[in-house]
Amino acid sequence: MAPLGLRRPSAARLAAVLVACGCIAPGSAGGAAGGGAAPTSTAACPSAAANCACTPAPTPAAAAVPYCFIPDTISPEAQAVLRATAVGAGLDISTPEKVKATREAFVQGRVQITERVLQTLFESAVDGTLGGVPSVLGLPRGYGGGRGQLHGKVLMYLHGGGYVLGSARTQWATAGQVAKPLGLQVQGVDFRVAPEHAYPAALDDAVAAYRALLASHPPKDIALLGDSAGGGLALALLLRLKREGLPQPAAAVLCSPWVELTKQGDTQTTLTGVDPILQYEKKLYASALAYVGGDESKLTDPLVSPLRADFTIASAGQLPPILIQVGLRDTFLSNAARLYRKLVKAGQPAKFSPWEGMWHVFQAWLDVPEAREATAEAAAFLAAHMAR
Repeated sequence: MAPLGLRRPSAARLAAVLVACGCIAPGSAGGAAGGGAAPTSTAACPSAAANCACTPAPTPAAAAVPYCFIPDTISPEAQAVLRATAVGAGLDISTPEKVKATREAFVQGRVQITERVLQTLFESAVDGTLGGVPSVLGLPRGYGGGRGQLHGKVLMYLHGGGYVLGSARTQWATAGQVAKPLGLQVQGVDFRVAPEHAYPAALDDAVAAYRALLASHPPKDIALLGDSAGGGLALALLLRLKREGLPQPAAAVLCSPWVELTKQGDTQTTLTGVDPILQYEKKLYASALAYVGGDESKLTDPLVSPLRADFTIASAGQLPPILIQVGLRDTFLSNAARLYRKLVKAGQPAKFSPWEGMWHVFQAWLDVPEAREATAEAAAFLAAHMAR
């Protein structure tokens, strides 16, 4: 009941005000767009509109510069990252020439960190193939001396990059930090990427690589780690294994997983500009569309957006223990939380680990204490499930 002296506006009146403010399109019931893949309008509620009954959602322009508020509850190193980092310009992969230029710029921008990761975390890195799929085998520092309680076991790594960028070598900072104290081999899979190779090419490659690992390792000696798009691909792989009749690995770690390729999920809107790494219209929509070959209807396929899958044991089988790590500033926060709740409701073993003030795939920042803590947590999680 409304407090004495206040009248609750009728649904019709509220809808009329929301339309007038530009918050919802005329004729849309309740203003819920259902999280479609691409925004049909970029208009949010104008903050200066008279009698506007809502606070405007942030627009993509909010991601152009760093977010002003920096929490004092995170490390000084993490604060420095937030002060200096913003999403900035959008991703343009509209032509083959622009795809090539974008990839070259990405690799060039990561030359120093790629070399540093190799020098500090890995004893060796050898390119090869795994089930016919290009891959790189990384042995962590100390591996030759037999160091680590999981020595000789293997961590299969699926890299991020929105299914259009990156490689195992340019992205495996997180995997290296997790593997080093455990003595795990890292098998980084360079799956095919879009737009040249649309879904299901990446997933087919992940299945082929995993099948090849099973030829040399029992499933209890294999774990998965994926970050961002690689996290979504790792989850899709777990779902696909039941169809393939293949055993599940011992455990999986999903770091900031991209499990919903439409804009559905509260924080894909509300954390616009707050997450300094990702913003849907600027960085994700073009990649999502490229991944499905331009067919938006495929974005809701449960193996493309695995958050939409049926995780019940009857449908998905018994999945391995899954650790989901995500920052509280991460665009994918709400979808990571939804994934955790859905897994638990379905009776699957899952752990949810949110991190104060952290951004998308913060685990890859070598000099940030929270990244070291998170990768140590992931290593302990794997040790608990692989040392049996």
